[in-house]
Amino acid sequence: MFADRHLGLLRWSGISPHKLALAIAARFEGVGEPDHTYVKLGAPGGEYFAGDKRWFFMHTFLRSSEFSEEQAFRKACQRLHYLRAKLLEDLEAGNKIFVYKKHRGELTEAELAELLGAFQSAFPRATLLVVRVGNSQHPPEHVEAISPYLLLGYIDKFSDQLAAEYISHDCWERMCRRAWNIAGAIARGDEAASTTLCEA
Repeated sequence: MFADRHLGLLRWSGISPHKLALAIAARFEGVGEPDHTYVKLGAPGGEYFAGDKRWFFMHTFLRSSEFSEEQAFRKACQRLHYLRAKLLEDLEAGNKIFVYKKHRGELTEAELAELLGAFQSAFPRATLLVVRVGNSQHPPEHVEAISPYLLLGYIDKFSDQLAAEYISHDCWERMCRRAWNIAGAIARGDEAASTTLCEA
């Protein structure tokens, strides 16, 4: 939800479907360890970016005018280590929805199959919500349950490289709320309710 300010390992990050599947299958092993962590400066005097050398990058919101590279690296390792543990806890508990939108374009069926297979193998209780652009058959804000642990959600557009004002915040929020309601109905074993929500 856009009102949610909770921390998340991949909340401000970029990661391809294949690398996400690999990371999930490995349970993000080694994330936060110095040997796997990197920090680089996005622009002179600007923000440091950090990440895992194998899988992803992320914003740090640390600026070089306030922190040295050594300080940023140390903070990145601590943050990544903590957020990895928190993400694993959430995925194992199965009480949150993991939302994924490909950085550019949409997931292919092969990418979706690989990603879902990794989730089901490593975290069988986790629910995955894959976001796509709506169409005539799947209008924006529509959500469908493909299985108890896979939801497909649709929004009106992807912003990609456009400015933040082009993001459809309201559409995203309504779609996510609908997905949450459907996942809750499925968890309660209310098949009729989940079907009705999918068709709404």
